[in-house]
Amino acid sequence: MAWRLSVIGAGKGLFMGPNQTAILAAVPPEATATVGGVSGVRAGLVAALAFTTIASACCLAIPSRTSVQIARDSGAAGNLRAAGP
Repeated sequence: MAWRLSVIGAGKGLFMGPNQTAILAAVPPEATATVGGVSGVRAGLVAALAFTTIASACCLAIPSRTSVQIARDSGAAGNLRAAGP
């Protein structure tokens, strides 16, 4: 997994510098601070969205168990009774 993260980090590093340079070169000098800030916020939002999407996909892919099922399986159920008739 570490090598995959290294590839992603290297790709992002190789892309972000030239991308930011091209963006800032396309705007007038008095707007570079605003554009740089908006670009940084956009990058942060994209990273957060990517993280939450991957985390949600992982949570949906892994079968969930309720705390009652976990307690039963571990033998710590004690006085818990099965739900239902």
